[in-house]
Amino acid sequence: GAVCGGIGGAAIYRTYPRRGVLPVSIDRDVPAYLSLFTFLAFVQSIIWMNTVANELVATLGALGAVLGLKQAFLGATVLSWGNSLGDLVSDTTVARQGFPSMALAGVFAAPLFTLLCGLGGSFVFQTIARGPLSVKLDAPLYLLFVFLLLNLLHKCTVVPYYHSFTLSKKVGWMLIGFYACFFIVYTLNTIC
Repeated sequence: GAVCGGIGGAAIYRTYPRRGVLPVSIDRDVPAYLSLFTFLAFVQSIIWMNTVANELVATLGALGAVLGLKQAFLGATVLSWGNSLGDLVSDTTVARQGFPSMALAGVFAAPLFTLLCGLGGSFVFQTIARGPLSVKLDAPLYLLFVFLLLNLLHKCTVVPYYHSFTLSKKVGWMLIGFYACFFIVYTLNTIC
């Protein structure tokens, strides 16, 4: 961490414009070391994201232990809200800029990528390192699965046939109401 921080700091110091003069003029080629510094900054950002994610998960685990909440409940509520906040902001911004198709594709593509690559990659690495995984599926996880299937069925049947592929405010309010019902049922099932 300290080595990457030092290298990143040196890269910023070396490449950042001083006194209003760019280190590279427009008529010259970009030096090769700038690409190296860019790559190192990318690696450093991944290390920082991993560190922050580990601390967040540890904090949520401690919060769950103190409050007596299950990890699945915290994952389905607090962690999922934090994970989805960036998508909410970016998709809303893209839609308001006049690209609703791109925003709608992002709504489905981001969770799909996270599910397939994030969870799939984690399972692959875990099974390589420690062998097959056994996950205990309790009632709250089955409830998550049922609500996910109902939501997908709603989007695949009701929206095309009853709303003619039009995503209106009515459809939006139905989805928000569906999430509210899920949240109430899931919370009651987990806590009780």
